[in-house]
Amino acid sequence: MAGTLETHERKLVAILRASARLHFVDDDKADAEVERVLRLTIREAEAGRSRLDKKRWLLRMMHVPS
Repeated sequence: MAGTLETHERKLVAILRASARLHFVDDDKADAEVERVLRLTIREAEAGRSRLDKKRWLLRMMHVPS
């Protein structure tokens, strides 16, 4: 990822990676899923998605029940 991440952003990425690794045996596939979800999130954020729905939306994108 380009740029410097803030502490809360690092925590979010760590949570996403840990969650993805529970669902994907291969670490590369898990990291690819995290990257895919983050790219979608950025696009949605740029489109004005509500901040309150972000966590639920991320989990839904990763096919994890909330």
